[in-house]
Amino acid sequence: GKDTAGAGAFIHDSDVSVGEDTGVLDLVGSNFSQIDNAEVERKLKSRPDILLNDETVEMAFQCGRDSFILTSKRLLKIDVQGVSGKKVEYLSILWPCIKAFSVETAGNVIDRDSELTLFLNLPDKDNRAEGFPRNSRTRCKIDFRDGNADLFAVQRFFSDKVLGVDSVQHSQYADGMTGHHDSGSDSFLAWLGDDNRLIDASEADAKFHSDPPILQNCETVEMAFRGRRDMMLFTGKRVIFVDVQGFLGMGKKVEYISVPWTTVTAFSARTAGSWIDNDSEM
Repeated sequence: GKDTAGAGAFIHDSDVSVGEDTGVLDLVGSNFSQIDNAEVERKLKSRPDILLNDETVEMAFQCGRDSFILTSKRLLKIDVQGVSGKKVEYLSILWPCIKAFSVETAGNVIDRDSELTLFLNLPDKDNRAEGFPRNSRTRCKIDFRDGNADLFAVQRFFSDKVLGVDSVQHSQYADGMTGHHDSGSDSFLAWLGDDNRLIDASEADAKFHSDPPILQNCETVEMAFRGRRDMMLFTGKRVIFVDVQGFLGMGKKVEYISVPWTTVTAFSARTAGSWIDNDSEM
């Protein structure tokens, strides 16, 4: 049945078995592992016949009985319900409904899963009340089993789907700071306040095209900023926030948040004040 604009849920009875390679800790943590997309496509075009004739499965993941499928036309979440597993919900979210996304790398031994978060524009009557928490219709979070999914391949896949694969014209107002040597924060107060400073955009462009491979081949960093340990990148297609987590930034966990320019609907800039408040803000 139709759920909301851009999303639909269909429930039917089926026989679905638990994934053989899913461990107990992965089941408890809902950690997904990548599976054969061709096999998933074959099953979803036979019984039940979920996919369209011209629809292909491009990436597929499974955790126990549940699946997370990325097709040429939509994101498909398969939720197997009940003890018997006969009741199954197929939630379809169209690609235009995804307005921003982030990926987060795995951490230490305790926090060994990587994460994908999708920000959706699907309204839900249940969360309109003041103070009501967001739910799965506005944000979608998927945990991946460390070593069983290529997180940056997932990130590049969503980049292509959400941003498109075409090149965009470079902004004439971008200050790339080409050739500038970054010597760090110019004062202790700037470091303490985590104030961002302009750095060489070409160096950031080279870095995030390779290690880690965040940027599309057709994408260029036009302006780059660095704070105490985090970064902010302005590309021709999006804003990327690089959030280094863990004690003193020594942890392995890093979150890369992508906000397409098409989703930015307002902005403001504020100049610096007196010597007490001498930082500008955006």
